[in-house]
Amino acid sequence: MLLASRRENIGPHGVAMDEALDPDNQGLFRVDVVRDFAQAAINRTKAEYEAQYKHDDLGSLQFAAVLVDPE
Repeated sequence: MLLASRRENIGPHGVAMDEALDPDNQGLFRVDVVRDFAQAAINRTKAEYEAQYKHDDLGSLQFAAVLVDPE
């Protein structure tokens, strides 16, 4: 998906860069606000780790979200 977006020159906002930079399109974009639940879970977990390990260097930790079965 990332490679496809680069081939199509899709910007980080999900719009093709030729459209995003076209002055004729100024004021024509609608912005939808969505919540990234995976990122929200990462943010909560990171804050918990930072509170628990106050003096440890946490800069090397990577936080990865994993979708679990809600059984």
